[in-house]
Amino acid sequence: MDGKIIEDEGNGFISRRVFKYSKEPVDDWTQLCIYVLEIFKKQTIDVLSMTMDAFVDQNVSIIDFVKTNWKSVNDCNLLQSEEENDVDEHAAYLLENLKIDNQTPKIKTMARRGPARCLF
Repeated sequence: MDGKIIEDEGNGFISRRVFKYSKEPVDDWTQLCIYVLEIFKKQTIDVLSMTMDAFVDQNVSIIDFVKTNWKSVNDCNLLQSEEENDVDEHAAYLLENLKIDNQTPKIKTMARRGPARCLF
């Protein structure tokens, strides 16, 4: 799957997903975000989707990274893959530390892997 690209077109935009295997997915994600930030000079994340129980031990550092690098988030989706995983404290930390323009973030339980996904 490493290097596989899936491209979808619809609703007036093209979505391109690139799959890359990594031994350090959170570190690679932060490097990708820094790269995108340098290219597009964006100060706001349009949509932040975060699976709170994907990398529980690194949630606070991911949230702090987003807080440090962007002024605000327009919309936020907090996801949880397993209901029995207790991530309430981290969800509260995210809501207390990020400026979210849409004051009603969506909180769902569903399967999705990865530290976070940002749409700029």
